[in-house]
Amino acid sequence: MWEGFVSWARRTAIRLPDPLEATPELRAYLASALAGKRILFAGESDHWIHEKVDYRLALAEAALPCGFDWFGEELGWSDGLRIDRYLRGETDQLDDVSLFGHRGELRRDRDDSPTGILRASFARGPDPRFRHEHERLLAGLRRLRASAPGLHLFGFDVDADPGGAYADIARLAGAETARALARVPGETLAEEVERLTRRLDVSSDMDPVARTCLETLRDSLHYTSLAHPAESYAALAPAMAFRERVMQRHVDFALERLPPGHGLVLWGHDLHLARDDGGIRLRHGAGPGGDTEHSLGHHLCRRHGDEVFVVWMVCGRGESAQPLADLPCELRFHPRSLNAVLSRVGGNFLLPTRGGAGARRLRARQRLYHLYDDFTELRIAEQADAICFIEEMTPLRAA
Repeated sequence: MWEGFVSWARRTAIRLPDPLEATPELRAYLASALAGKRILFAGESDHWIHEKVDYRLALAEAALPCGFDWFGEELGWSDGLRIDRYLRGETDQLDDVSLFGHRGELRRDRDDSPTGILRASFARGPDPRFRHEHERLLAGLRRLRASAPGLHLFGFDVDADPGGAYADIARLAGAETARALARVPGETLAEEVERLTRRLDVSSDMDPVARTCLETLRDSLHYTSLAHPAESYAALAPAMAFRERVMQRHVDFALERLPPGHGLVLWGHDLHLARDDGGIRLRHGAGPGGDTEHSLGHHLCRRHGDEVFVVWMVCGRGESAQPLADLPCELRFHPRSLNAVLSRVGGNFLLPTRGGAGARRLRARQRLYHLYDDFTELRIAEQADAICFIEEMTPLRAA
């Protein structure tokens, strides 16, 4: 049934080494594909695999000569500001990044930690392998920045551990503004959100980045109030919808500031970077937007469709280091899934989803397996312009 497609894919695929890197063939393909584009989605099927860093850097290095030197990552806004300062050489350490375990700016007079379904994963604390892999990514970006001094990184997610924004705002807007925003001892989570909302109402003249910090701080605390008590994944849906709206606002803000002639690369899960949510059938009913809000990708494609080029990662066999104890780590896809068919092509490769008789099979509805061994049903050619296939995924590594 798929023999013709497999033969076509073997002839058409842009072969990639293991580990992935920006080969001359990949560079040439993206130089053509990104002509006239402003946004590159570099979707990934799993956040907790070693191969993610090489994938990101290979696409970044290949896209950089096309002017794509702004990078938005699915991490907290405050962490993104601090990592960008590190990339620019304004600081030589990353110990104030919450993604890597920093908790020094959490409140000491209130415990906002999860009490619901997220409790177990938060109790395990940050995985040191995640920091090691991310520092490997940052080392690569620093290398790229030597030839692209305008390289900039930001986080477009909510702050998972809200509080760092108080120091970020002080750095951006000054001590007087920081004093006006000072925490009130003993205030509840709802009272803190209300106080920050009042401050936003009288801060229209604040530096735009500092004001975004303030909005994100308020919204991250509100997200905490929605997500942390949720007793089931279904109960998380309102929090996920709210989170997706925050993501949309952050990327819209970045695009407003993107210099003319420059491009933006977005790193996030494939489903956050979908071209059309309506074409995706979810196994468990609720996607990144909680089934009530469009994904970030859908939002951007409705606004900038002709300027967007979409790459999705698809993985073959292997395991993830994902931290949720009640969900699987091993990828065990169905033998007729897209993962299984692409595995027959062999090796790592980038495959365009359009052009040629063989590509017709990519317009058929298929199962695609991803994080947590979950699957969606979709027509991959409707969602992505190219597939980056990783033959074997492996868990995050500590060295």
